[in-house]
Amino acid sequence: MEEIYFYGLAHFGLQVAEDYLRRLHQAFDNLSHHQLGKNIDAIGPGLWVLPVANHLIYFRQHRREVNIIRVLHHSRDPLSQSFFN
Repeated sequence: MEEIYFYGLAHFGLQVAEDYLRRLHQAFDNLSHHQLGKNIDAIGPGLWVLPVANHLIYFRQHRREVNIIRVLHHSRDPLSQSFFN
């Protein structure tokens, strides 16, 4: 999250960086209250993805708990990431 914030700060300014981070945090909060995202078992068992602006939130749901696995820029290839193992 720090990388996302500092990239936004350097390229778009303080207000945009803070708004973008708030938007991601709001999406995190919404994951715990709503059935959101798309199941992507083909990439990893029990894995879900939710697009938020230019990023994708990868997560797993366990009963009432949501585990955020990774937040990646939409241009990154999730299959090349080792965090799904």
